[in-house]
Amino acid sequence: VEYIDLGRIKVVLRKALKYTVWEMSMFICLSSGSRPQYRDDVFRALALPSGSVLQFRYEKRYLTQATQTDVENKAAAGIPALIVYIDQTAKDVPPAFVPCRFAKVKSVAEHGTTVSVELIVDDFAYADDLPSFALWLKQTFPMDLPQWREGDVKGRYWLKASQAPTTPVRTMALGHWENVIVQLANRSDFQKECCFFTVTQILHKSKNISPSDGVFVLNSGSAYVMLIYHYHPSTFPDNLRIELTVADGCGVRLLTNPAIRIDSRYDQKTTRFQTDRMPSDRVGFLTFSWAREDGTDSHTLFDVPVRVKGSFWSSVGIAIALAVFLAGPQVVSAWTSTTLSLKQVICSTAVSTLCGLMAGVFAAFGLKRSL
Repeated sequence: VEYIDLGRIKVVLRKALKYTVWEMSMFICLSSGSRPQYRDDVFRALALPSGSVLQFRYEKRYLTQATQTDVENKAAAGIPALIVYIDQTAKDVPPAFVPCRFAKVKSVAEHGTTVSVELIVDDFAYADDLPSFALWLKQTFPMDLPQWREGDVKGRYWLKASQAPTTPVRTMALGHWENVIVQLANRSDFQKECCFFTVTQILHKSKNISPSDGVFVLNSGSAYVMLIYHYHPSTFPDNLRIELTVADGCGVRLLTNPAIRIDSRYDQKTTRFQTDRMPSDRVGFLTFSWAREDGTDSHTLFDVPVRVKGSFWSSVGIAIALAVFLAGPQVVSAWTSTTLSLKQVICSTAVSTLCGLMAGVFAAFGLKRSL
């Protein structure tokens, strides 16, 4: 009987299923630069590490009927999405469209006349032929695609296609990411942006880790490396830096300078952080912000959620070991004494053991006064 590699078959089937799903229906999530928040959403879509959560918000009147049906039926979660920037700054030309990143809907929350959608970002989306992509959008959404009408842009911004577009390439190559930045950098909404960046990897022992349900799960008492790549096709940043901050008490400590100076048109920056050894899980955030070298004009960009796994039994072992080391000399001294009675020896042993165990627990579990 010929040998069958079941592992290989599973890998092939998994890949086939993945790309079959991507060829099915897909949401098109448009974001313009008409508001700073919308423009920043496009920036964040290209900056967040793969697997992170990005939240969009829409008024319900900007949803197509197919999208509204999915939202009302609680059927939107799990559907693939494509994040697209729409340039609607010039009234004398039709809006232009730049695909930025593929994603998947995590959840949708309704708030009266508005909805919030959480997207788990995936591969970057690069279309080298933007006119062909715009043509696909017009043919797919002839009545709903935003267009200039009567001096205003009218249309829907959260659309649903029965089939995914073929023009954008699904890629994690930084060369394609740079190409998307080139397509954005010279547009009016981004002309004042002198630097784009993306978190490319978070490494533990040279192995890239991926988030689980949008959260990076970290081992306690471990060291990590985070790689950040920044780029602009033409502009040299001036007096600019990326600032990293960590939520207090989350068990993460930055080992490198939290202020990353942007001193060239393109470069890779490396930052390192350490997780504390703790008995229970801790949750927190790594916050990315823009700031000037003089400390002014600080602007929060996004948060990267992290969860540091606790090491309960390891802490118990440390507590017991500390108790033995602390109480051992007193116990030995009591049992070898020729002047103490048996009752005094037992009492001394009990007190020493109890005090040593309490000290070990306080030291190993890091008990602190509540703030």
